[in-house]
Amino acid sequence: MQAPWCYQSPVHDDIALDGPEFFRKPGSDAVSTGQDRNVLLEERFKSSAVFLHNCEKDCLDNVYCREYERFEIIRAWLNRMPEGDHQRMHCHGNSIVSGVYGKP
Repeated sequence: MQAPWCYQSPVHDDIALDGPEFFRKPGSDAVSTGQDRNVLLEERFKSSAVFLHNCEKDCLDNVYCREYERFEIIRAWLNRMPEGDHQRMHCHGNSIVSGVYGKP
């Protein structure tokens, strides 16, 4: 059973991940496009951006119950990790909501 703060996209089209340059993460087999960008601004991620915006709105409204005038996703990047790999628990500064989207 998923926790109530987990979201699943009802429609997930495969998104080609070729194109952006990936860099090796130190001490890991994972690679990343880097945290100083927002891949959601790219056309191919437009439907993902809408989905994630709606998830964030739902979380702010119904989990955190925060009042706000507006919000935006200012950073979104891609990580590729080998099957079975994982991320350690960590925080992202300047974020009320952080998350990971993964393909099953």
